Order: sequence, then C-alpha cells, then structure tokens
Amino acid sequence: MDTSILDNTKMYRLPYSKNDNPNAWIEVTTYCNMKCAGCYKGIDRDDNVKNHKALNELKEEIVELKRIRNNAILTISGGEALMHPEIIEIVKFANELGLKSFIHTNGILVKKDIITKLKIAGLCGLIIRIDTNNRNQFEFEDDLNELRQSYAELINSIGGLQLGFTYVVTQSNLEQTSKIVKWFQNNHIYADYLVLILKREFRFNSSEEIDYSQEVTIEQLCKHLKSGFPDMIFSSYLGSQLHNVGFKWVNSAWISYNRKILSYNDAKMIEVFTAYQHLKNGNYSYVAGKGRNYISILQMLGAVFMLKSMRKVMRRYIIQIIKLPRLITKLPNSQVINIVNPPSSSSVSFDYCDSCPDAVLYNGELTPSCTLESIKKSSQNG
Repeated sequence: MDTSILDNTKMYRLPYSKNDNPNAWIEVTTYCNMKCAGCYKGIDRDDNVKNHKALNELKEEIVELKRIRNNAILTISGGEALMHPEIIEIVKFANELGLKSFIHTNGILVKKDIITKLKIAGLCGLIIRIDTNNRNQFEFEDDLNELRQSYAELINSIGGLQLGFTYVVTQSNLEQTSKIVKWFQNNHIYADYLVLILKREFRFNSSEEIDYSQEVTIEQLCKHLKSGFPDMIFSSYLGSQLHNVGFKWVNSAWISYNRKILSYNDAKMIEVFTAYQHLKNGNYSYVAGKGRNYISILQMLGAVFMLKSMRKVMRRYIIQIIKLPRLITKLPNSQVINIVNPPSSSSVSFDYCDSCPDAVLYNGELTPSCTLESIKKSSQNG
C-alpha cells in the first residue's frame, strides 16, 4: 500500500461503534424502476421478490435501531425508496423521533411536489445515484452533468434540503471520476455530498462464476483523485474488520466559498467537529443540522483559536470579501466526498467496515446491508 496516499497515522479514525453510530439504515422496499447491473440487492435478477415492507414493521425497526445505535441519522433505501406508498409517513415518524432522514434514490421519481411534501414531513436530504452504470445510454460520465444540474437546481428551488450524489466507480469510469468531482466542487451552492462507491460483485449462488475485472481498489481511486486534486486531504476513515490496517470508508472534506475551496479539512478539524457534535447532542452525526451545511462567521471565529487550519480558512474568506464586498451576505459551506469500499465475493471472508454505519436489522441482528441479500440467496440456492 502506498502510504503517501492513505496513511492511517495522519488520518482521524472515526470513533463510531455498533452502539454509538451516526447512522441507522432501513430498506423499505424491493420494488425498483431500474435494473442496474450488479445490484447488491439482486433487484436486477429474475428471482427478485417484490415487496413493500409494512409501515408498522418499519416503525418498530426504526425504534429498535435508535435504541441500539444511538443514531442521529436515518438512511432510507430500497429498492427505490420513493416507490413505497407510505414513504411520507416513514419520514414523518423518523422526524418525530428527532432523526435526520435521508432518502437514497435513483432520481426518476424526484419531482417537486413529492419532495416538497417529504420536506414538510421532516426530510433532511436526498442522495441521488447518477452514473453511466445506471444510465448506460450515456457513454461518458460528464455527459450526465446536465442531469445532475437539473436535480441540483430542482432541490435548491425547494430549499432547506441537503443534496448528495452517488457515483459507482468501475475500471471503465475510474479515469472520468475527477471530472465529476470538479463538477461537484463547482456546484457547492447546490450539493453537499458526493458518495463514491467502489463497484463490487456479489455471489447469489455458490456455484456462480463472477467477473471481478471491473473492481477498483480504494488505493487506485485515491491515487486518481490525488493526481487531479493535489491539495486534496483524505482526513478521516473507518477501518477494516479483516485487516490490521484497512480503509473501508475514506472521507475528504473542505470548505467552499464563491466557487473556490478555502481549505481542505485536516484530521484535527474533523476530530474537533466530531467530538463537538457528540458533546453537544449526545450522539455522532456527520450532519450539523437540517438544511445546508453552512458555516457561520461565529463558528469560524470560535474554531480559529483551536485550529491552525481554520486560520487559513478565515484568511482566504476575508480576502474574498475584500475583493467582492457583496459576498458578505453569503456564507461558506462544507462539502464532503465519502468513498465507500464494500466487501467483495472475491475474498475468502467478507471484509466488512469496522463499526459499519450501513447495517440493517435482519432477524433482530445488525447485519451489513451490502452483503445481506447475497448471503440470504446463497444459503437458499446452495
């Protein structure tokens, strides 16, 4: 491993645990209006059983997850979560429990009326998957920037919602990834998160032959990003259950203003923010509150006394204001890249995240969502 790219001694190991975790994950339906090749839920397969989970069952899950996880965030996934007929009631229930809910969606059903209703019910944000793997009529990833832009402007017109995009990385589109990151950075006024998921193949039958040639390692992706963005800092991570040192989640965060990056956040800044959230609210959260991740002048001034990196942010912010005084009414905002490195069937044992944030309840036990369907179907099919 090239430790000049990923060095755990220079990164903040996120302090999550099974019972003190920012996130709880529910999967509300196996209905989907897409059939993405290699879906980790197996929804692209002919043996997918379509089912909307009952509202009462979901409420029980959410309550139990909150008890186990001490979570601040609820991730609502599917299938296509927006196809669930009671999705508004699910979000409303989560909001009543004080949870910040995010819906993962492919975007097809994202329309102003339904998203407005979800916002009223308490929705915190959307994470929309857009890439050439699920829009295969497009050849190049930046051909999809117009579609990303249309969603960004739509969500911005509603206001008060966070927005992220998911992008699945394969060997075929690895070298195009930096263009999407550039679009993301240039559109910080709209978008808060970019989730880069490394494509993994899962075996749904023990006798299946699987082609792993499209799988990308986390080191390959980080090296590509570093070549396109030399100042980028990989500041925090979640480790591996299988290896002494492994990287299953890797994050890069920065503060943007007027289409410029004021500074990439270093490990110390992430540590202070993470500890502050837990001290203030009694649980971990990578979301400061509802609405966009703006940073107030008072927050910056408070951090200046503790963090050298925030002093750089403040200097650059002041320079921008001096150059363009009209910007004084605008606040800087935070953006985050979250790289997810799921386990693969190519390993002898599944290499799960240490303190997996995306575990679901299955038969009353926390189980990583990424391999659950593969495990269930493999045992059924033999």
